[in-house]
Amino acid sequence: MCSYFLICDLRNYRKLSLSCFLLSLCFNAFADGNLTKLKVDSDVVYFASDEAKQHGIPACVASASEQEWAVSLNTATGKAMYSLLVTASTGNRKITVVSANDCADAVGFERAKSVEISPPQQQSSSKLFLYKSDGTTLLGEFKGIFDYKYAYIPLGEQQLKLERQWTNTAVYYTTNDCTGTPYSRNEGAVGRNSSVNNGQFFISKSWDYSIYTKSVRNGNADCLAYVNSSFTGYKLDFTYQNPFCGDYDCIIKIGN
Repeated sequence: MCSYFLICDLRNYRKLSLSCFLLSLCFNAFADGNLTKLKVDSDVVYFASDEAKQHGIPACVASASEQEWAVSLNTATGKAMYSLLVTASTGNRKITVVSANDCADAVGFERAKSVEISPPQQQSSSKLFLYKSDGTTLLGEFKGIFDYKYAYIPLGEQQLKLERQWTNTAVYYTTNDCTGTPYSRNEGAVGRNSSVNNGQFFISKSWDYSIYTKSVRNGNADCLAYVNSSFTGYKLDFTYQNPFCGDYDCIIKIGN
């Protein structure tokens, strides 16, 4: 990290040319890294990060400690840097170090001239929120499930509300293994079954005369043999959208 300054002799500014030279001041610093070591021995703090140094290592640094830093606790600056390092360690914050380009505080260790820590990371909310099945439409803060109902506080409101949670609805088949066309025994029935069409909501509409069922997806979404006399079966329409949750059951997420 370098800063450049143009220095000119203005004493002869009336002349056609000025006497100038370029002064560069450079400081060695490495990019943000996470602390991997923090140790205090006598009056010296030793530390390291997971970000490798990119600058030229001073000749006084031992090969075994090339990626480490040292700073004395006998100065106010050293004590302040140590305090920042402890904060970075406990708060999982990244550090940036500027090198002093010497080993004045500990033999064989590069001295840190300054330390900077990143801002604290924003903590995600631990609250639970209820969403439509699209995963993006927020319905409100989720409070639990009571008597097969979602308990939630809608956005912008304070009063708790309840909305039906749809458990598995029994679906019938004319095959032995729950394959083929699924049927409902009731006309206009709204429901869902987690093992049928990926758990999508349906409504039973058109009737298909009398059918003879041989298997059923029950309330646990298991396929069971179901031998019964024929009854009027109603085909399922999976284009139906539940007004509250959407195509599928609602989703519960941490944070919003």
